[in-house]
Amino acid sequence: MCGIAGILHLDKSKNHFDKKTYRQVQEMIKLIKYRGPDAQKVVVCPSGAMGFSHLSFIGKLSNQPIFSEDGRYLFVCNGEIFNHLSLRKDLENLGHVFSSDSDCECILHLFEQYGSRGFSKLNGQFAAVIWDKYAQKCILLRDPFGICPLFYTVKNTQLFFSSEIKAILQVFPNNVSVDMRSLVQTILFYGPIPPHTIFHDINQVEPGETVEISNTGVNRCFYINIYSNTKILKGSKSEKSHILEKYVNDAVKLRLQEKYNSAVCISGGLDSSWIASIATTLNPKVMAYSIQFTDYQYDESPYQKQLVNFLGITHIPIMVSLNNIIDNLIQTIWHAELPLTRTAPIPVYMLSKAIYNENNQYILSGEGADELFAGYPVFQRCKTSIQDKFDKGICILKNLGLFNQMEDIIKADYTSFIPNNRASNLKNLQKIEINTKLSQYLLSTQGDRMYMSHSIEPRFPYLDSNVVSFAFSLQKSDVLFQKQNKYLMRLASCNKIPESIRLRNKQGYLAPTIHRQMMKNDLGKELLSKYFSSQYTRQLGYFSDYYIKEISHKMDNDSLDETDKTCFLIILTTHILHSLFIEKSTF
Repeated sequence: MCGIAGILHLDKSKNHFDKKTYRQVQEMIKLIKYRGPDAQKVVVCPSGAMGFSHLSFIGKLSNQPIFSEDGRYLFVCNGEIFNHLSLRKDLENLGHVFSSDSDCECILHLFEQYGSRGFSKLNGQFAAVIWDKYAQKCILLRDPFGICPLFYTVKNTQLFFSSEIKAILQVFPNNVSVDMRSLVQTILFYGPIPPHTIFHDINQVEPGETVEISNTGVNRCFYINIYSNTKILKGSKSEKSHILEKYVNDAVKLRLQEKYNSAVCISGGLDSSWIASIATTLNPKVMAYSIQFTDYQYDESPYQKQLVNFLGITHIPIMVSLNNIIDNLIQTIWHAELPLTRTAPIPVYMLSKAIYNENNQYILSGEGADELFAGYPVFQRCKTSIQDKFDKGICILKNLGLFNQMEDIIKADYTSFIPNNRASNLKNLQKIEINTKLSQYLLSTQGDRMYMSHSIEPRFPYLDSNVVSFAFSLQKSDVLFQKQNKYLMRLASCNKIPESIRLRNKQGYLAPTIHRQMMKNDLGKELLSKYFSSQYTRQLGYFSDYYIKEISHKMDNDSLDETDKTCFLIILTTHILHSLFIEKSTF
């Protein structure tokens, strides 16, 4: 994947080359160069400029942004299209001429041939922008799960877009502020509800959505519905497990590239272990990376070692201590562009650095299996993760002083996900889980934003379009059977991974809390001194000053309960976010 950015004038009267716009897009691309360090390029058109920071896999270095054959469209894309060869062949048979060997160019030709409905043919992870100079409008689109980020805003007939918010803020003419509703949504729903972001006036393209922007307004619509497969697959569980095995094998094969060092992230659980097993069969030189903790309560290294010995693969574990988590906190907020409600993204940031240092460019991950094959224990209780943690979330909001002023908004937002406080069947539960925890957190804050901080592209075989379509054709008893979740996955992976892992209960990935270690760490003491001072907390005014004093007192007495610990992290990281992006402090 890469980084993209651009500024386009929507007013036809400003159709002329603008040196200022060109320089601004250069600044935007430079700021997110870590997403694509191989080459950077800015292309101008009469209406503005688009920039591209390239992490090279397929295609000539920095061939983007590119114009269409007739010069009507200017196109730029961040991502990978895994079925590009078959799409290219079909499009060439229809008369399209490709200007490069880039996999992403097929998006432009699909649009020329079919309009936005052609995007449903894509199997990949992507965020793309198409400028139509004749119609003077821009089309922004994003993959169905939101693996690749894309942000935008319109000000004074100018469209600003980028893979990351910080690039827009670098040149945006307005001062921005934290959107308190989005902050509340981050606490309750794992992230701001699209199209909103943590900052006022900055929007995100929703997963599976196209956004058409012109001088007359913004039109948003979905080009795909991944939940539309209502046809139930017939056959025995054994037959279905063989079909699943084929689809997952194909998905892993599509995402492995022999030219580059192959890597897989292993946790010690079923999902990543099966991916590692398949990847090792396809490429015995694949390397396995894992996160391990000095705190045994969070550590899964015994299972990781079992898998490594079983498969006989090279293993590089990343050992993480409390001091490591504190020392990498600011950089994590810089890349996440969100406050944290848990410390788990920080070790992933450290992991991406380690992968980069070993000269890997991409890594396979097991994300998506829990949502598609009912792996979370909450599914067995007919709940979603946001329902399961909602009461705690309300306690957090009350402690922080945010609940009373936003009670009606909170109820409205919650009802938008859970009508009548219920989700009637498993597929509805899965849909909610995908739209919240997976898209807004696991693939974003803990996914793209952490891995791409060191130019590492995460790839997710379980989110392959064929695997997804298959998953939504299953009956409930195919995934939840005899009180066992992910039943078909366990069946399909038999003899492929150690039995202790194949039959293991779900252990969610979490990282230790840091409150006790803050006063023992030099940076921690510095952060507390600044971000929990009465003067600073009153100046910002995000949270209850009374509660911040209370939590500081509890820290001195080591008497924080679980809710207090989460509140502490939210306060600290929100204040760091403000410092980095609004005060523009350096670190």
